[in-house]
Amino acid sequence: MLRPILIAGVLSCSLATAPQQAEAQPAALPPTVRLSAWAPDTSGTGVRFEGLAPFVETDPVVMQDEIANGAFEYAIDTSKINWATDCRCYRHYAVLVKSRATGVVTRHKFRALPSGSFDDQYAEVMLTITAGALTGDTRIALPVASAPGLEPRPLLEITRMRASPESLSLGGLTQVRLTVKNVTKGVPVLITSAVVIRPETPDLWSGMGAALSGAAPIPLPADASETLTVNIQPQTWRAIEASLVPTEADKPHTSFHVDVPYANPIFGNRPGSAEFTVPLRFRPSILSLLTSLVAGVGLGSLIPLLASKRGTVRTWGRATVTALVVAIILELVGIFLVANNSKFVLFGFNLDPWQTLPVLLLGIANGLLGFEAAKKLKFIQDKKADD
Repeated sequence: MLRPILIAGVLSCSLATAPQQAEAQPAALPPTVRLSAWAPDTSGTGVRFEGLAPFVETDPVVMQDEIANGAFEYAIDTSKINWATDCRCYRHYAVLVKSRATGVVTRHKFRALPSGSFDDQYAEVMLTITAGALTGDTRIALPVASAPGLEPRPLLEITRMRASPESLSLGGLTQVRLTVKNVTKGVPVLITSAVVIRPETPDLWSGMGAALSGAAPIPLPADASETLTVNIQPQTWRAIEASLVPTEADKPHTSFHVDVPYANPIFGNRPGSAEFTVPLRFRPSILSLLTSLVAGVGLGSLIPLLASKRGTVRTWGRATVTALVVAIILELVGIFLVANNSKFVLFGFNLDPWQTLPVLLLGIANGLLGFEAAKKLKFIQDKKADD
């Protein structure tokens, strides 16, 4: 009778201790993952990666590649990178690793600590995965960026076709076209909101606005460009007043500033803005200039007529026509010179042939000279010298 009791006792003790022995066995440790630092030069500029404690990934993951002869599969997750002011670092770089031996997927988070100033780009770093005696490494590309405010230049560049001020009509609508380009090293840029236009003289305009090809947000891949059209309509009398004082042809009458807000969509919490100033110079129409020229010649020619006792209307008419023809020729020469980046200097003054007051003064001067105005033409002087 004792033997069955002893056997039952031994079995019950074995069953009771078996789970405790199973729980005492240590679980398999997750693999160790390291990312090497990135340094574009020897100045100390670059990015250092610090690893955080890994954890088991429960969501399904599509692996991207494998290393260590297939012992590990891995995937890179940079979808949640953002700037953190407390550590002055970019958080949430992640490497997901699947061990072929256990089938367990672990997520390894890193934070990137940038130093110095460098362009946004993809940097090549070394990824190393180790588990026990197994190890493997490979080179991967990770997006890197300077700390906010330390970028060497804006991610977007704004340019225009001409170096001289933009010509603007005294009345009506004028369009100024600018080019907005992504100048980063292989990373996308997002125009996040509407472009802001800030005129230097707000009361000079009856309307001003900017338009892109579509509504924001507008993505721009690396080296891609977008045309920005600025529509401007001045108040005519204010524009005439602003352009009345004669200045050199390369001096603007006013300007406006362009602000294009942007962000690198890879890096959160780091908005930026590209700024650009566009100089403007008002330019009357050809008809306005011709009217000013004729009026100037007429006014100038009245003085010799009234001052001369022997003058006749017939002689005065011939002198006036001569002065008008010379004034038109000089105006055309001035327009040609200015169009070819030269200066139009007449009577000792540097004149802009595209402005109303200088053209009026040119007409008055020729009207005063009458027949003598023809002598101001160099080619006529050369011809007389040959004779």
